[in-house]
Amino acid sequence: MDTKWKNSRKKRINITIIILVSLAIINVCICPLVYRQIMREVGEQTYTQEVNEAVYENTTSRLYQGCYVLYYEYMKSIGEAEGTIEDFYFPSLAGKNTDEAYVIESQIEYWASRFEDSRREYDYYVIGDKQPLTNTTMPLGTIFKSPVNEEDFNRVAEHYQYYLTLSFDELGNMDVRVAKITDLNPDAILKSLQRCDRTYRLENLMSEELDINQYPPQKIINFQVAYGIPENVADGFQLDGGYSRSDEYYHIVNHSYVEICYVSNLILLLVLLLLMTSNKVWKEELTFTRRGKQYFLEIAVFLGAPMLVAFSGLYGQFVAELGMLVQYGNTYNNPEWIQFFTSFLGMLMILGCDYLTLLYIRPVFTLGLVDYIREYSLLYRMWKGIKGLCVRGMESLKQVDLSEKASKTIFKFVAVNFVILGIMMCMWFMGLFGLIIYSVVLFFLIRKYYAKVVEDYKKALNMTRRIANGEFTQEAEEDFGVFNSLKAELCRIEEGFQKAVEQETKSQRMKTELITNVSHDLKTPLTAITTYVELLKKEEITEEERREYIDTLSRKSLRLKVLIEDLFEVSKASSQNIVLQYMDVDVVNLMKQVYIEHEEKLSNMGLDIRWNVPDEKIIVSLDNQKTYRIFENLFVNIQKYAMPNSRVYIDILQGENQVQIIMKNISATELNVRPEELTERFVRGDQSRNTEGSGLGLAIAKSFVEAQKGSFEIVVDGDLFKATITFPRKETTAAL
Repeated sequence: MDTKWKNSRKKRINITIIILVSLAIINVCICPLVYRQIMREVGEQTYTQEVNEAVYENTTSRLYQGCYVLYYEYMKSIGEAEGTIEDFYFPSLAGKNTDEAYVIESQIEYWASRFEDSRREYDYYVIGDKQPLTNTTMPLGTIFKSPVNEEDFNRVAEHYQYYLTLSFDELGNMDVRVAKITDLNPDAILKSLQRCDRTYRLENLMSEELDINQYPPQKIINFQVAYGIPENVADGFQLDGGYSRSDEYYHIVNHSYVEICYVSNLILLLVLLLLMTSNKVWKEELTFTRRGKQYFLEIAVFLGAPMLVAFSGLYGQFVAELGMLVQYGNTYNNPEWIQFFTSFLGMLMILGCDYLTLLYIRPVFTLGLVDYIREYSLLYRMWKGIKGLCVRGMESLKQVDLSEKASKTIFKFVAVNFVILGIMMCMWFMGLFGLIIYSVVLFFLIRKYYAKVVEDYKKALNMTRRIANGEFTQEAEEDFGVFNSLKAELCRIEEGFQKAVEQETKSQRMKTELITNVSHDLKTPLTAITTYVELLKKEEITEEERREYIDTLSRKSLRLKVLIEDLFEVSKASSQNIVLQYMDVDVVNLMKQVYIEHEEKLSNMGLDIRWNVPDEKIIVSLDNQKTYRIFENLFVNIQKYAMPNSRVYIDILQGENQVQIIMKNISATELNVRPEELTERFVRGDQSRNTEGSGLGLAIAKSFVEAQKGSFEIVVDGDLFKATITFPRKETTAAL
């Protein structure tokens, strides 16, 4: 389905492009026809008359302002002017550094710079009371002579398309005479120059900037200048320039025929759009009917609709340009095919943008306005985002962590409040109403927030009371808001109390078991000793029986002594009342020494010892006597509880920071005791307590290991008993 959709989409795009290109070509071809129809309807004579009246006043203003520049240069050439041009025209401001002087200087400098560009394009000939001033060898002065030299006059007439004279009398009044024109109406040139005289005459131009009576300007008097404008001048310096048909251009662009053609194109584009986006034609669900593709309504309303209107005028410009190109020929330096191709690209751009605009509007009619606004309106999404931001802001207020520094949180909300108040200040008087509304909303929000804080405080208080009453079973799953950090600490306190209670319960149980076990283990040898003492008191017993009884008494008393010593040792270790004498101990050698002392008993049991120890020394800072007792207790434990004729594994592993001693054996009886219980006092592997052990061996070993900053761990897996001792390693010496 996805591949089919992609193929259909590609096909639709190709068809659309082909039709748009064809429609652009058709429009380029009919533009000249539309132009001719407009011309036939309105009449070409109207435009011809308007063309003859079109004068480029940028050129006439240059010529008029040039009179001031040339008059200054002429007066300077005959010694009648000194200083700058600004000082010449406003001598009363000469040398002054005032605002008025600055305005005058800027204006006249601007005129001089404009005319400086015109010197390369125009010829001039100045006549005054004395010698003439000119920039050309052409006999422009001929037009001032009477009678006129026909030969010189014809020579001038052949060289220029326009030449005219501007004369100023003794009062400064200007007179204009156009000596030759081509297409332009001489009255149009005369009117344009007269408008320039009224606009740019210094006393008129500066009357708004300074008091003319106080600072009277120098007038141009008894002065004549002839301008010659050649056939070919740069753009912007022609009298008719490229603006000769501006009115004709304007009428064509705004004619109703152009609007009819443009609307017809929109109708054709709409038909094309309906065909290219029809579910019935393409038998599939199209993009704008599915979620995920964004055809924002704002693009169609705020950008697309104005573009449809603006492109109407642009379409009319193409009609006018192409029609005038066919009618009057090419007025540019580029070939005609380039202008047609450029117009074609412009038409294609207009049609493509119009099509895209209609495409953005199309889903409104498919989904409906309400659904389309909800799903595809950018403003609606922004509103939802702002609303969600406000909601999250309120939620963040409710979830403020009081355990953290408040500066960041306070700054955040102060900054938001500053932005809101700043926006209201920009609204002037309306901001007062906004401030009132903001204050009311803020009151209700703070009240709601305060109520939530009170509710959260009550939850925290209830949890505290529950812990104080010793109720540890109920879990606090509810949200505490700003007191969530306190909730976490209360939960930790609850867990700590619960562990303390469990530990105390366990301790009480162990005390009870201790009393029971000690009573049992002490009572057994004491009972035996008492019994055999009574037997020894009898006179009728034989000497052999007496020796046997004494032997038994010796064993039982020794048993009682060992039991009391073990109890004393484990008590000292548990109370941290043990004194350690650290020295460098080779744990490998020490382990082998302990083994040698128990080798005979282990052999009698048929136990096969499998060693996995390094050849070199492993030196650890330990108490030699206590470590010896640890290893001895483990070997004694093996003798008492290991299965005869089985294997015992002893591993000594060295790492970078620690040394591990691992001893593993198979138990003779099933181990139904948890590993952690085996290291408790008076706990034996056989629950029937038939062996001679006191149940303190592993407890003593663990206490001595932990006193030396090590760890003691027991693992029980079925009948496998595994004891792991870990000591922090000091150093390893060279091999033996």
